[in-house]
Amino acid sequence: MTSTASDLEGFYSADKNFIIQGGNGQNCPTPDNRLNIAGSVIVNAGLSGGSFQNRRDLCANNLQCPSFYVGGRPDLIINSPQFLWNTKKVWQEVAP
Repeated sequence: MTSTASDLEGFYSADKNFIIQGGNGQNCPTPDNRLNIAGSVIVNAGLSGGSFQNRRDLCANNLQCPSFYVGGRPDLIINSPQFLWNTKKVWQEVAP
């Protein structure tokens, strides 16, 4: 329930909504499991509206830990494809 071991690792991108489905939480006292993502989650990548929806419910355990957790993974950033990098710019001041 409170495990921080990664369930998913990587970059996750949604043009619109990113929905974390739950199942057991609707029938408390059987809670959903916590979802741990190592990496990044991008919502509204298509720039046409979108939202992050968390439908997990840990029932009574909601007071102890979040139902969703994202942890950083610097190694994913370093080894990511070049199209995900920011454009590097060089600025130079030129006297008239």
